[in-house]
Amino acid sequence: MTSSIRRPAILKCRLSNGRSLRCMVKRGEWVRIHCSAIAINTTLGLRGGYRITPLSDDCCLIEYLENNEPLRNIISSKYDIDIPEVNKRAKDDELILDRDRSLEEFQMLCKKIPSYLLRSAIEENCASVEDFICKKKTFLQSICDMTVFSYLCGMSDRHLENMMYNKQDGGACHVDCAAILQDGGELPPARLTRNILALCDTQVLESRLQTKFLYLRENQHILLSSISVAFKWMGQKYMEKFNHTRNLIQGKVLSHNKTIEALSKSKQPNKEQYIQMLEEIFEDFTQKNEYTVEEQVSSLLRQSTDLRILSVTRSGWEPWI
Repeated sequence: MTSSIRRPAILKCRLSNGRSLRCMVKRGEWVRIHCSAIAINTTLGLRGGYRITPLSDDCCLIEYLENNEPLRNIISSKYDIDIPEVNKRAKDDELILDRDRSLEEFQMLCKKIPSYLLRSAIEENCASVEDFICKKKTFLQSICDMTVFSYLCGMSDRHLENMMYNKQDGGACHVDCAAILQDGGELPPARLTRNILALCDTQVLESRLQTKFLYLRENQHILLSSISVAFKWMGQKYMEKFNHTRNLIQGKVLSHNKTIEALSKSKQPNKEQYIQMLEEIFEDFTQKNEYTVEEQVSSLLRQSTDLRILSVTRSGWEPWI
């Protein structure tokens, strides 16, 4: 049994090719969104997908990721990250009401948690310098893929328990991918916080993102046709969400524009203050009919790393780590 609210059981099954595989039997929620998320990840040619087999509308088999560990567990093995100062923060919905105080408290929390914990823990478990370099490269590429997926599919709930690290090859991947199509659910469109960026060359990450965005735009006709099938399988009400993904691939909208639009239509408390903050942070971006790949990546990275945005992000996300 695993440590989950729904406590999915883990079973070992024998495949037709003779291999054995452990799977989680998960039930109690609609599984089509989760299956579609994995299908979209595969269509986009991104690393980190895992197998998921629906058994009914509310039950599925999910591949158990061997030799993987949540990033939070790895970081906490080096340092106690459950600091009491977190409890002094305002309620999540009220952080935006006093932005200066929230920023000050956020910076204080950052000082309490070193930014090198993840890097140090991974380096400690490498067999050699060459092994660490290889794992570092794999980690960067997988973070790039995860960022693209989060950006295009409106991935929410990206706390450190939902991001896994492969101890064999150094790659990372999302789990609980059912949390897609939740634009505006989190202010940062992707998790690129301090400990993750400390393991990446930010210039290389930016370059890789631009290359990936350019590939998606140049191959949009093939990719969008395949992605639309996944959305249609989820039902007609999700087709409006498909338009958001299509506009991002085609370069018709920027990351923060999508968040502002989602917030304006939501019932999020104090949404006017969130929108005002985003408009201030991105006031140097002018409205266009089509944006360059560089502009898209710049918007995405700024929204994912700006301290003013992270300082009003909910505490459960632990944006200071």
